[in-house]
Amino acid sequence: MLPIRTFHAVLALALAVPIAAPRAASADDAAALFREVARAHAKIRAIDAEITQYIAEPGRPREIFRGRYRADDRGRFRIDYTVPSRQIVRSDGKVFEWYYPDDRLLYYAESADGGRKGPGFNPLGGIEGELESRFELSGGGWRLYGFFRRARVYHLKDRHSGVDIEVRVDPAMKAVISKTVRDRRGYEILKESYEAYRAIGGIYFPSRVSVTARTARGITSNVTDYGRVSLNGTIPDAVFRADYPRGVTRKRLHE
Repeated sequence: MLPIRTFHAVLALALAVPIAAPRAASADDAAALFREVARAHAKIRAIDAEITQYIAEPGRPREIFRGRYRADDRGRFRIDYTVPSRQIVRSDGKVFEWYYPDDRLLYYAESADGGRKGPGFNPLGGIEGELESRFELSGGGWRLYGFFRRARVYHLKDRHSGVDIEVRVDPAMKAVISKTVRDRRGYEILKESYEAYRAIGGIYFPSRVSVTARTARGITSNVTDYGRVSLNGTIPDAVFRADYPRGVTRKRLHE
């Protein structure tokens, strides 16, 4: 089995019921809230967690992966899967590798996240820094989600591509609940959701992250459940270092 696609995440199950006539928020208010949320997510400098991933693609049976996920603020990550088999997925920010120890088989590629900093857990990454220069912001009405919790709903229109990004934010937790990306025709191309937040060391972190994406082959989904989560602990450099035995067969990813 070839290594599966990237796993960032997300499918919004949050209920969206108007609780009053939406009150428009000023662009300044929305920008301030977005920056608060981005700063809250930026507090996550390292993650160590047990994960279970459910991956579905058109024409293929659903796959389930379980293992330990670690990532740090230098853009490095590693997953040690135990289900469905022993597999090690790692990146040092420059090279991405997927290793099957039992087969001594290693797939590799240049990392797609080359310049990324942080553990990759900021739903507003790439947006917050360009609010004024690139996006036209509107909305700010209240909606209910979950069990009578309130979220602000904003729309950001990309002036360059015409893409619309709907972002739902829980102001109380300073956390993104969902993010939906639609093309200029209004077709949904990506949907993310962040569910069941818990406070861990004063930082809110979701227990489930889901992602659905429209591709040329159809709709794909990736749901990741997080357990035994530790935030901002020390992760030794050796965790992210390549260490393979002699005789390993190396193949370029998708070769």
